[in-house]
Amino acid sequence: MRLDQLLNDIDRYSLIELFGGAALAAVEAALSEKNAKPYVHCLVRDKPVQAKREELVRQLWLQRLTLHYRYSASRLAVEYPIRVGTLLMYLRSMLPQIIFKWSQDGSNHPRFDEKELLNLRVPSVIIDRQNELDEQLQSAIVLHRHAADLLNAAKRAVELAIEDSEAAALQQLASFDLPANTAP
Repeated sequence: MRLDQLLNDIDRYSLIELFGGAALAAVEAALSEKNAKPYVHCLVRDKPVQAKREELVRQLWLQRLTLHYRYSASRLAVEYPIRVGTLLMYLRSMLPQIIFKWSQDGSNHPRFDEKELLNLRVPSVIIDRQNELDEQLQSAIVLHRHAADLLNAAKRAVELAIEDSEAAALQQLASFDLPANTAP
C-alpha cells in the first residue's frame, strides 16, 4: 500500500519533497489492512490506528521529527488533551496577551490573525501541571463566589444597621457561613 494512493490528491514526489524519502518509507512500512480498512502503526502510541488523512499526515510528521531532526519518539505526544480552564488561564497571561496585541487589526473592534492564534504554543510546563492548575482555578472560582456572597451579606448588614440596629446587623453577619480557611 502506498501513501500517495491513500492521499490521492498529493503526488509521491511532493510527499518526498516535504517529509523526505525515509519518513515516507517508514510510514508506508507501518501500513496494514484490517477489515478492509487501512491502518497505520503509530510511532508514539505504539498501536495501530485507522489510517485517515489526518493520521497519515501526523505519522509523516512524527517520522520526519524522529528520522531527520533526531527527536526521540518518547519525547513526542499526539492528541494531548488540555483542559479549557488551563488554556484560558494561559491565554490571559502576559505573553499571549502581548502576541494578541501585536496581531490585532482594527481599532474599535479588534480582529486577530487566525494564523497567529493557531500557531500560539502552550508551554509544556502548563500542560504537565494542568491538573494542579485546574484545581487551583476551581478553588479560586469558589472563593470568588464566596467573597461576592460575603460582600452582599455585608451590604445587607449595613442596611440593617441603618434601618434597625447595629446589634441586628452584627447578629446577621455572625450567622454568615465562613469557609474554614478564611475564618478569622
